[in-house]
Amino acid sequence: YGKTILNFIENISPLEKEKSIQLFNDTQQVMGLVFYSTLITAIFEGLLFGVFVQFYGFDGLFFAVMYAFASLIPVIGGVMMWLPMSLYMYATGDKDGAIQIALYTVIVISIIADTFIKPLIIAQIKNSLNNSIELNPLLIFFSIIAGLSSFGFWGVVLGPAITSLFISILKFYDNR
Repeated sequence: YGKTILNFIENISPLEKEKSIQLFNDTQQVMGLVFYSTLITAIFEGLLFGVFVQFYGFDGLFFAVMYAFASLIPVIGGVMMWLPMSLYMYATGDKDGAIQIALYTVIVISIIADTFIKPLIIAQIKNSLNNSIELNPLLIFFSIIAGLSSFGFWGVVLGPAITSLFISILKFYDNR
């Protein structure tokens, strides 16, 4: 229903037709960027987890795929994978392995990959998509975080969409 919705909003919007279309284009570009960056980050984090747990005798491919899917769930997704695995290893007597898996997942995947590498992934995807939107990758990253804290799971989508709409509207009033 994309065209129907676009036509409806163009008809009822007090904005000029070109400005309504620009709002939709900017929002569409940001949503594509968020979708691809979320997908690639999930795959990357899954690979990091799968390769690491393979050293402890687990099926690396299986756990890479499972962690990738679980990491799509904000905040608790990764915990749903590494906590039971660490508890299992602790219960079977491998206390060092349990601690190493927990620390690796928290430090390398949650802090380094999710906080520092994800903005780099967003920037790379923006360049590869020839995205003309003028949003800083860090702004998109922080809008995802703000959306998560405000709207929960749907904040991954709503945060960047609201931010891009806000910035697009501000551009209309820029008199330069």
